[in-house]
Amino acid sequence: TYGDVEHVAFRHRTWSEFSKFAMGFEKDGRQHIIVPTNRDTYYSCFSSYVSLRESCYRCDYAQATRIGDMTLADCGTFGRYEAELSYYKTLSMVALHTEKGVQLFRDTPGIEQVEMDYAAECASNQQLSRPAPRPKERDTFYKVYFGSDQPEKNALQPYLCHESLPAKLKAFVCTVTPHRLRKDIK
Repeated sequence: TYGDVEHVAFRHRTWSEFSKFAMGFEKDGRQHIIVPTNRDTYYSCFSSYVSLRESCYRCDYAQATRIGDMTLADCGTFGRYEAELSYYKTLSMVALHTEKGVQLFRDTPGIEQVEMDYAAECASNQQLSRPAPRPKERDTFYKVYFGSDQPEKNALQPYLCHESLPAKLKAFVCTVTPHRLRKDIK
């Protein structure tokens, strides 16, 4: 329905909020927002851990000491580095564990990098140090989701991330004021 899309971003930074993201894409040199991630059924269920595979809740590899060459993750301490990034850029964490990982990273062109504190990242991003917690709603989610060919969105409502009233108010203020103004006020 969108035709030839040039670039898809699952963590597209919105113009109004530095710490919120939206799924978006680029076409003909213009950016298009598909939907804020907290309002997208897939992303919301993933973020609240109800749609994960059973193995994710007891993963032996979800620990700070890794066996792979490198680890890619969300940057949990993003605020420490925002001054070094242009406004619309997002930051991921890449941990290099072996010489092969270091070489693969060096051989990848076009990556801007910032030195990070791995221990702080592990403390901030739980999947770097322990498996995802298994929510009590996980079993009922799967019954609702796989119980019909196309579950109605209303049936999935209880499993979506719900914003508190203060969070909704903050989101509203963020959409009507530019980031630079809010930054100056702090």
